[in-house]
Amino acid sequence: MQRQKNCQLCPRLVDYRHANRTEHPDWFNGAVPSFGQENAEVLIVGLAPGVTGANRTGRPFTGDWAGDLLYATLAKFNLSKGQYDRRPDDGLRLKKSDDYKRCSLCTTTKQTDTCRDKNMPSFSYRQTKYPATFKGHSSIG
Repeated sequence: MQRQKNCQLCPRLVDYRHANRTEHPDWFNGAVPSFGQENAEVLIVGLAPGVTGANRTGRPFTGDWAGDLLYATLAKFNLSKGQYDRRPDDGLRLKKSDDYKRCSLCTTTKQTDTCRDKNMPSFSYRQTKYPATFKGHSSIG
């Protein structure tokens, strides 16, 4: 299940998106869909919103230093196909990988659980072999 761009679950994130839409109307400014495969062996966990990356481009870890590091690493281990070029239309595809964003604006376990439960029900059946945390920590349990 993909999250909706205008997800209303977190009032703090809604306020953040509205403020960014005023300041940067040409940016994506929404809940960014996952980028990868549902049957992934590698799950990459990162913090959202990716202020100048995902929030700007609409693709996780794209357009900022996090993507530079992450996508070079995935290519090194043959977990991507194509060339990463800091934009969502660069032709890059992930192999055996998917991502999950934990919102950095969530300040309570309840907020995190609400978002995770509504946006990532596939965790209950997914057989991820290698979860990886990127850009901080994860509270996924």
